[in-house]
Amino acid sequence: MSRNKQNLTLPVKLDAKTLKNFATFDNMQRKKLWKMPVTQGSMLLIGGLICAMLGGLSGPVPFITFAFLFLGAAIIILYFFTFAGYVRQMVKKADSENDGSTFNLSVSDTGMSISTNKKYYNFVWSEMDEVYRANDAMYVYADKGAFIIPQGEDPKTMDAIWERFTEKMDPKRIADIRKNK
Repeated sequence: MSRNKQNLTLPVKLDAKTLKNFATFDNMQRKKLWKMPVTQGSMLLIGGLICAMLGGLSGPVPFITFAFLFLGAAIIILYFFTFAGYVRQMVKKADSENDGSTFNLSVSDTGMSISTNKKYYNFVWSEMDEVYRANDAMYVYADKGAFIIPQGEDPKTMDAIWERFTEKMDPKRIADIRKNK
């Protein structure tokens, strides 16, 4: 890392654990995508329990009870299995696209830039929507997508980058989500 008053530059390499943590945070905490399937599944489970309590064991009631209970549990279980598959696929895709090289992150008074051997992204502070600081990385959401900045070897560098984000961005758009600060 090179550090001066103007720029903080950090070579960054993503690993599978960081990608998994990001996917879990993005889908479960930030977007809360789990709420819909869990709510729908819970409603079917409750409907199945009500059928079982009120209907007894005669006629079509046991079939309806079983269908509600089965579908309620299946919706919830399938969502989490699908999510786990999505994470595995995302990590596999990132591994295949990553040739072992790092990308360079530079944070300055005007914004942030990220460069790889194929692409270059440059953001001014107003183009960054949200920034989250997790234990192992920072997640930067901007107009052009989400970017993961892993902790790396030197935590002081991450602290300096986080300090720059807190200075330049609206406090409502940044959050420290570290568990053990």
